[in-house]
Amino acid sequence: MATLMRILTNVWETHYLVVISIMEYTYARLYDPIGEDYACDMKTVQHEARYLASFVEYLQSRKIFETADIGHHDIQDYVKWLIRRRGQALKKKIKTEAADLDWVDVRIRALQSYHSYNKRVSQQLPIRPLHGHSIFKYLGKRRRRTEENRTPLIPKEVWDPFLCAALDYVEYFADDILSGQSAIEDIRANVLPLARMAKNFSSNNFTARKIKPRLNAITEFSINPNSGIAWRERWVNVDDLRVELFTLYQACLVVVSCLSGIRESELALIQVDGFQEQTDVDGVSKRYTVISRMIKGNIDRQLIWEVNRPVYQACHVIKKMTSYARSHRACNELFIRSWYRGAGEQFQTDLRKDCLGRSTKGSILPLGPDAMSLALKNFGARLDVAIQGTYRLPLVDGEKWNFTMRQPRRTLASRIAREPFGLIAGMLHYKHVKLTTFLGYAGKDPSWIQDLAMEEFSANEEFLGQIWEDIQDGALAGARGHELIHEFKGMAGDIKKNSLQYFIENNRRNLHVGLLNYCLFQRDRALCLTNKKSDLPEKPVINACYPERCANSCISKNHIPIWQAQLNDAQAMLNHKNVSIPQKIALTDDIAKSLHILNQLNGTC
Repeated sequence: MATLMRILTNVWETHYLVVISIMEYTYARLYDPIGEDYACDMKTVQHEARYLASFVEYLQSRKIFETADIGHHDIQDYVKWLIRRRGQALKKKIKTEAADLDWVDVRIRALQSYHSYNKRVSQQLPIRPLHGHSIFKYLGKRRRRTEENRTPLIPKEVWDPFLCAALDYVEYFADDILSGQSAIEDIRANVLPLARMAKNFSSNNFTARKIKPRLNAITEFSINPNSGIAWRERWVNVDDLRVELFTLYQACLVVVSCLSGIRESELALIQVDGFQEQTDVDGVSKRYTVISRMIKGNIDRQLIWEVNRPVYQACHVIKKMTSYARSHRACNELFIRSWYRGAGEQFQTDLRKDCLGRSTKGSILPLGPDAMSLALKNFGARLDVAIQGTYRLPLVDGEKWNFTMRQPRRTLASRIAREPFGLIAGMLHYKHVKLTTFLGYAGKDPSWIQDLAMEEFSANEEFLGQIWEDIQDGALAGARGHELIHEFKGMAGDIKKNSLQYFIENNRRNLHVGLLNYCLFQRDRALCLTNKKSDLPEKPVINACYPERCANSCISKNHIPIWQAQLNDAQAMLNHKNVSIPQKIALTDDIAKSLHILNQLNGTC
C-alpha cells in the first residue's frame, strides 16, 4: 500500500477524497472482487492506480473536485487530454498510432473498471466511460493485432464440410456407433469371461464365432442426410467399429471446440458431469451450459459457458462412449485418453489391446492440447474416406489444412461476425446476430467477448465495403439505404476513394448486422427506441426491429435470400384453406412489403 500512496501523492492535496476512493477500489480489487471478477495481484493494482492517478491529474487541470460532477463530455475531453499528453511525452520518438492508442486504452479501461466497483467506493463515477467501449471502437480505429490473433482462421471452404461432418456424426450416426459399442461391451462382460476359461480358447476363433455374427446382425442404420440412404450397410468387424468409435470421439471434440469458444486448456478441465440442460423461464425453451475452470498462475476460478444444443449433445455422447472405460479406472475429466496410453498414441494402434479392442494396461489421463490437435488432424484426414468421401476437405494452396486447437475459437468468432446468414447463425433462431453471439455461444469470459468484438470490428469494415458496392449499383432498400444512394452514388476518382474511407470510418461503430437488414444506428432516428427510457444503452433493441420502416434500416443484396424465403412462406400460408380473413389481410400486407423490398434490391422498382 505504501507504493500506492507514493503513486497518488501528487494529487492528494487537492483531491484527497478521490484518492481515498481509489484506495478503496484497489483494496476491493485485491481482497473483495465483484461478480465474476477474480482477485488481482499487487502489480496489476499498482498499474491501475497509476492509470487512475492520471485521471485525477486531469480533474486537477479542469478544477473538477467531485466525481459526481463528471459527465460524458468530460470523459471525451479526457481522451483528447491523454492523446495530447502522449504526443508531448514522445516528442520526436516515432510510434505507430495503434501503439499510442493502446497507451490511452489501458487508462480508459482502468477507469471503466473503477466504475464497475461503484458499490465498493465512496466517490462513485456516475457514468460508464465511453459506454464501455474501447478507445479503438470509440474512435473507429483498428486495434493492433496481438500474437494470439495471428492464429490463422480455418478457411470457409474447409470449415463448412469439417464442421458439417462432425455435426452429422453427433446428430445422425452416434446412436448406431454407440449401439455397436454396447453390443461389444455386452459380450465383454457376459461372454468373454466364460470363454476364456476354456483350455482351447483362441482370440481369433472367439472373434469369428461370437463377435462378428453379433455385429453383422446389426442391419438398421441411420439415414445420411446428404444422400438420403443409410450411411453404412453393416459392421465388417471389431476394428471397423473401433475406427468409427474414434471418429465419433474426434467429431465430438470438433463440435465442442468449434461451437463453444472454449479454449483448449479449459476444454481439458470440463468434468464428466460438467454440462447441464435447463428449461428456460418460458417453460418451453432449453438452455445448455458447460462448466469448466480457468487455472492461470495463482488464479483458479469456475467458468460457466452458455452453449447450443449440438455442444451439449456432443458432451453427452462423449460421456456415454467413455463410460465403460471409466467403470474400471477413475478419471473425472470429460475428454480422456480412454483406450490407449502414451503421448500422441491415443488414436493409434496399440498392441496391448485385448481381442475386443480395449487396452488392458495403462491408466486413464485427461486429453491434453497436443492430443486434441492430433484428434482434429485425424478427423480431417478421416473425412477423405469416411461416408464414401461425402465430406472430403479441399486442399488449401495445394496442401491439406494443418488443424490446431488454437484455430476453432478465433474461427468461430470470425464466422459469428461475418456470416449472419450462414450455418452458425442458423443454428439458433434469433432475429439478429448479436443475440446469437452472446446468448448462443459464449459465457462471461472477458477474453472471448474481446475476441468477438475485435472480429466484429474487422467484419463491419467488410460489410460496409459490400454496402458501398451496392450503393454504386443503386441496389439498397430501407430508409437509410435510400439516403446512402442519394448521398454517395455516382462519385468517381479520388472523391470516390475519399468518400469510401469517410463512409467506413463514420459508420463502423454504428453498424449492427441483422438477418433482415443492417442497422446504421442513430438513437434519435431509431424506431425501436420510441417511447423507451432515455437511459437505455446506445444500441438498438433487438426484438423491436422494423426493417421496412425504421430510418436506420439499410437492406442490401446480402439479405435477398431471407426476404425471398419470407415471401415464399407468406404466399404458402395465404393459400392454406384454414386462413381467416384477418390473417389473409396481414399476410397480403407482408407479401406486398416483401415484394417491394425485393424489387428495390433487384432494380425492378
